Amino acid sequence: MEWDGEHLLDLPLSAFPGEQDFQQVIGDIDAKLKENALCIEQNFKDLQLAVSDLCSEEIPSNVVDPLQWLTDCSVSFRKPLSTHPDQLLEFLKCLQHFLKTEQGQEEMVFQFLLDLSSQCGVIFPSSPSVSSFHFTSSASVCAVDDDCSMDIKSVWDDVRFHLRRFVFDKIRCYQESDISKKIHFQIYCLKQLQLLFPDSEVLTKYQNMRSKVVQDFLKNSVLTYSEELNFDKVAYSYQTAVPVLCTMVEEDLYTLIGITDPMSVVKLINETHLSSTVEELSTVIERLYELHFKESTKHATKAIKSTNKQKGAVHVLGKFY
Repeated sequence: MEWDGEHLLDLPLSAFPGEQDFQQVIGDIDAKLKENALCIEQNFKDLQLAVSDLCSEEIPSNVVDPLQWLTDCSVSFRKPLSTHPDQLLEFLKCLQHFLKTEQGQEEMVFQFLLDLSSQCGVIFPSSPSVSSFHFTSSASVCAVDDDCSMDIKSVWDDVRFHLRRFVFDKIRCYQESDISKKIHFQIYCLKQLQLLFPDSEVLTKYQNMRSKVVQDFLKNSVLTYSEELNFDKVAYSYQTAVPVLCTMVEEDLYTLIGITDPMSVVKLINETHLSSTVEELSTVIERLYELHFKESTKHATKAIKSTNKQKGAVHVLGKFY
């Protein structure tokens, strides 16, 4: 059906809403907005009253930003309760015994600890100097006093160090040609450790592991301690090693971006890869210099001996004349 614009002119003027109709619509909208505003304000007041018993602060008489007040209150009402140290020690000893007697259950233990953290609000001590657990959930057993026994710290350290060894062994043994999958796997593993250790300690441990990998690769590739070392072999070895080193840098770069800040990434890449390569290259150059100096000295000694023999022969012949 075609639209005929001329038919619009045939409509009576009474078919269009007048000014009174517009005012009525605007008035209805304004009334609805006011009604909604009053309803929201009442809901906030009801919510404030519902959580007032849990908050340490009194409800202000004039709340300018109820949402901000409730956010601040939600943090302040998380008052840690206490659990008996003996109960915590018993729990940790059970966990320790389970890890020692049940082989290959580390992943399940990690998931269990993650559930405790995410669902019950447990914050595990991640520093060697910290010996207490903190629980932020009001429905859970909560905190151990700062003067908890050294037994608790000792058992907890044994548990998390066991899990750390498991994670790094898992990273070392992981064989995957797809670098993207390998990066995702390493990020997953390191984030597991961040549940139990401070970020700086996780990064240091990872850096030490990767530094050893880089150094071993360079030593094996460049034949540092071979007696047959020469400049051509060194140049060829580094030419072959560079693509592998670049892949290692890329792998660590994307892995670290997933767990830490850019400045830490740059620092670790520099110390792990660039500094290690420079140190190894310096060692190779020194070795080349030593071999070259030794060879030059050998030739020089032979030349001196040959010259002395020639002088001795001339001196003997001179006596006959």
